[in-house]
Amino acid sequence: MIMIPLLSSLGIKMPKTFSKAITSPAATGECVNVLMDISFSKKEIENLVKKENCCLVRGGGLDLAPADEKLIKVAYPLSMQSYSRTVVSIMAKKYAMGINHSLIDIPMGPTAKVPDMKTAKWLKKRYEYVGKKLGMKVHVEITDAQQPIGAGIGATLQVREVLRVLQQHEKRPIDLQEKALFLASKIIELVGIAKGKKALDLARETLVSGKAWKKMQEIIKAQGGKNPQQKSEELELAKYQRDILAPKDGTIKAIDMKLINLTTRTLGAPIDNEGGLYLHKKMGDKVKKGDVIYTMFTNEESKIDLALDNLEGLEMYTIK
Repeated sequence: MIMIPLLSSLGIKMPKTFSKAITSPAATGECVNVLMDISFSKKEIENLVKKENCCLVRGGGLDLAPADEKLIKVAYPLSMQSYSRTVVSIMAKKYAMGINHSLIDIPMGPTAKVPDMKTAKWLKKRYEYVGKKLGMKVHVEITDAQQPIGAGIGATLQVREVLRVLQQHEKRPIDLQEKALFLASKIIELVGIAKGKKALDLARETLVSGKAWKKMQEIIKAQGGKNPQQKSEELELAKYQRDILAPKDGTIKAIDMKLINLTTRTLGAPIDNEGGLYLHKKMGDKVKKGDVIYTMFTNEESKIDLALDNLEGLEMYTIK
């Protein structure tokens, strides 16, 4: 949601399709849907790309990869997706959309979906192999995922982070901004506009100047969004909130991504767009006993108690 408006405003055609969450608290589908419609016919998508040079649309229902859609329906209730299935799912949809340049980001961390470098490199080779067979120019980046990028987990909270970056709000998550700029620069390189520092500088200028936010407003309007001028701080948040406090003094040494995923889904995500977590502290931060380390958000108060029960005896944050 940061990269597509940024890159399309540079003249790069970016027809982006996505699915909804299978194992995560919120995928691109849930997040984009907070601001605009995501379901369109093939003809409507063609018109969006012609007019806006891009789109942010759900691939499901378009019959782009019909076998894949059937497998997703099986995987969702099981909250399970294999590595090979992920590669096939992503590359099938890209090929069906006529994509010829593709950037793949593999976030790797001890409690992330991809836990180690061996697995990440295995996946990288598979993406490159399938891309080559399909005639695509593919670039794969293995990125750090020891903790979430940004502070919001759950569709609405993640969208607030995106808008903060696009609108250059003082509370914007710098880690999310810098990762988006880095990955955007790799696509700028891939299509031959600029290389190295020049590519990164171009991406940064496009964001800081407001061009990327202006383009996002155009996308929201074109895709039936009710408020193209949506301010990050005016998004409606969940009805119930609970601050979780640090149990002792120390430094945050680790954050368990699997427990974040479990807790956020317990709070209602991805069905409830407003359910989720906001992380006030990240790895390396010093805390004192009683400091707020994260906040739970849900529209069903009982889910907070359920989430706390699930966490009993476990450490989402390792403080030493």
